[in-house]
Amino acid sequence: MGKYGLKGFTKQPIHILKPWLEYDGGSYKSYAKVPAKALLEVAKHLPERNLEDRQNFSPTLKDFLHVAEICSEATFDVYITTEERADERVTVEGVRFPSDRKDVKSFLLDSCIIEPNITEKNDGIIRMWWD
Repeated sequence: MGKYGLKGFTKQPIHILKPWLEYDGGSYKSYAKVPAKALLEVAKHLPERNLEDRQNFSPTLKDFLHVAEICSEATFDVYITTEERADERVTVEGVRFPSDRKDVKSFLLDSCIIEPNITEKNDGIIRMWWD
């Protein structure tokens, strides 16, 4: 038993997120701009305790899943630590969403412990991340 569930529970999420793989460090994998639909699919394969994970005082994974449900245009920066590590988990460390979605921005700011880094460019996209 790992931190959040039975060892190996990240295998299916790794398979689902393969198209968005940005970095493969063996026991650590990062994924960029994962669509909301894919994140929601990953969640179906996670132990309930993993949904309470938060990266660097960000909102919880459950909070990011709520954003995925209400804002299909959102994309997420995800990382996975594999079963090779004691802290096997799936977590979100950043999100992008349309700048006209003030409800999403407000929800995320209310859900985090510390303020995120935020960029808002003229392309109509807000990026928030916690590092």
